[in-house]
Amino acid sequence: MRPIARRATLAGLAASAALPAASALASGQTARPTRSFELTFLKSHDADPGALVRFITANWFEMDRVAVEQGIMTEYRLLQSAGTGEPWNVLVIVGYPTPEGYAGIAPAFEAIRAAHTIVPIDGKRLKDLGSIVMSRKLMPSA
Repeated sequence: MRPIARRATLAGLAASAALPAASALASGQTARPTRSFELTFLKSHDADPGALVRFITANWFEMDRVAVEQGIMTEYRLLQSAGTGEPWNVLVIVGYPTPEGYAGIAPAFEAIRAAHTIVPIDGKRLKDLGSIVMSRKLMPSA
């Protein structure tokens, strides 16, 4: 395994181990266990990932909030790399109640996406602020 890929994988494993068992749920819902996590590693175009983080919070996490309320996701979280010179500096982690992850909720989530209006940050969209470097799917161990 290449050193960069190994570091990213190890960071992802460490990040998933730090996740709580379930996120806050809307009133009246019962917690569903997380059966899979999908990690998305991003690199901001600027050295400071602040604008990218604000974009993710205003857009991705607004849709994810709705998905958690609907019970099709269990949680979501954003972490920033403490290092510099890494191939990524922002990590988004999403939990799913099924082993299929996003593939298992794609039609329902696409309806959420269609209802969402993108909120630009300083007039910029995702492609202007950063890019997805890689994604990984992880399964929690028993």
